[in-house]
Amino acid sequence: MRFKILIPLALLSLVTAPALVAGPEIPKVNLVKPLRPDPLSSAPGVFFYEDLESISQLNQSFHDIGTNDDRFLVSSQDATSGRKSIQQTYIPLTEYGPDEDPGNAGWAWRFFGDSPITTNFPVEQQKPYTTAVARWYHKFEEGFQPRDGKYFPPKMARMRCFAFGDYNPLYSVLFWIGDEDGHISIERHTKAPGVHREWPPNHYAQFRFSEPVNVGRWIHFELRVSLGETARSDRIQAWADGLLICDVANDDLAAGYRDYTLNGMSWDCYWNGGSPVEQSRYYDDLMLSTQRIGPVRTGFNPVIVKSAFSSPDPDAVQAAWEVEVARGVQRPLVREQVIDRVVTRYRQPEIDCTVVWQATVPGDRLEVSVDTASGEFTGPLAGKTALEPNTLHFARVRQQDGSGEWSEWSVWHAGFATTWAESTPDEEKTLPAGYLAEAGAAVLEPDSTAPVIGQARRLESVADTTGPYKITARVTEEHLLGVYLYYRKTGDESFSYVRMSEENGWFAGGIPGHPAGTSVEYYIRAVDGFENESRVPADSTYDFEIIDPLSFDFNSDGRVGVLDVISLLLAGLSRPDDPAVDYNGDGSFSAGDAVAMLRDIVRTRPS
Repeated sequence: MRFKILIPLALLSLVTAPALVAGPEIPKVNLVKPLRPDPLSSAPGVFFYEDLESISQLNQSFHDIGTNDDRFLVSSQDATSGRKSIQQTYIPLTEYGPDEDPGNAGWAWRFFGDSPITTNFPVEQQKPYTTAVARWYHKFEEGFQPRDGKYFPPKMARMRCFAFGDYNPLYSVLFWIGDEDGHISIERHTKAPGVHREWPPNHYAQFRFSEPVNVGRWIHFELRVSLGETARSDRIQAWADGLLICDVANDDLAAGYRDYTLNGMSWDCYWNGGSPVEQSRYYDDLMLSTQRIGPVRTGFNPVIVKSAFSSPDPDAVQAAWEVEVARGVQRPLVREQVIDRVVTRYRQPEIDCTVVWQATVPGDRLEVSVDTASGEFTGPLAGKTALEPNTLHFARVRQQDGSGEWSEWSVWHAGFATTWAESTPDEEKTLPAGYLAEAGAAVLEPDSTAPVIGQARRLESVADTTGPYKITARVTEEHLLGVYLYYRKTGDESFSYVRMSEENGWFAGGIPGHPAGTSVEYYIRAVDGFENESRVPADSTYDFEIIDPLSFDFNSDGRVGVLDVISLLLAGLSRPDDPAVDYNGDGSFSAGDAVAMLRDIVRTRPS
């Protein structure tokens, strides 16, 4: 009764009370300003650095470019460091003619190493590169609209080995944006001699542009490719926003091929299907190195820039905002999926954050310095005046409007690293403390043990023509890839199948309904990420019969259940000599007939 009373009261309040306006939207950190000059430009291993500040045309620093009719160019519209970046402006797909490609966009290639395409780069770079790291910052402008509300432009960057003197690559590592959730998808394509497949399985990285915090701010991205000596010995890694999001060990990209190695890197913007509106994305601080690089390096009192104030109320203004800076340590990645002997998905990355500085920023300004004049050092840095050197940090923010309403806190994001202590020698310029360089879970031991299928449900007969007929089983396997239920009508040549889903430790799947009188055969198959598989039953099938459910409908109400058992009992008591009440066929009526009917009804239920 209480629930029924509350509903009309709630409706009445909507009619009589003034409309409620939500508080401010959750803000984000647009960027943390890097040191100038950037200490990473001369960090150990770096052989290409471009912050766009000293060039006006992309061909001054890149070997092959597509300007997309001057919509992909050096721009001063936005930047993460300095004043310039690369801007790609998309025009609406509706403005393209019937024979034009609405996905057309710009690109910029930088070649190095043993590239057969050009040697127009420093001679010291004209050597084989078996390890190459690319790092860049990227931003989709605030309010960027994916097509149909879910499809972001899938292209972002790619690293390649060219071996033929043209633009046909021997192998590629693609740093792309995938599917409706806009996740980072690390994909590979290879035609290297000796590889076991042309397209290794894609790696689903746990970073998504569908999350509002990842649109409208500058984000660190990084890709590392390291070639091994033999087949299945390469390693692919990727980072986003200061976190390791992909680590694929034992990959089969080059299979030990060494005639040509890694020698080309591009940043590109092609949008399959096109953009719904005119809008822009940006690249900045592009780097190539032989060593891992990490996010932007700041001073010990960096400047944090918040996103512009926004609220559902168009008249609202910013009254203040709060910011916390935390020392961050990424936890080890945990495997979630293995396919073809490599990790294809980890669980969501986790970081341990310890707050070391906090501040309230009054008024409408969007920048604040991490210092004692603007806020307070706290926790392990209580009483200090600066952040610790060579340490990974994250920030979170919330904002207040003029009515005093606060937004929720943002998640921890905007990973940045303080620079090294003064006079640190090159050999001691390590990755920042807290930055995860690799995942121990990426290295997989050989596994030749097949999944174990147990407690598989066996159906004998089912009084149901509607279905589905639920089949369940227990499956034990560390690297389980999938469990499948195969079924067919007896006499058919081929099986149909459904993927079984996990429910409370059991795997379950349903066979569609069949007409009465049909005999159905089925078996269960489980596969792991090392291509081991098992089947139950091993060399045959289970089978069951579909019985006409009306054969149990003693009271003729169109349903089968306990009422039919009661009707049988009542009929037997009133007319015990009627052959219709002799359910078990022993020649006479007794309680055993009702028990037999109940047993059969229970036994033949589909689930």
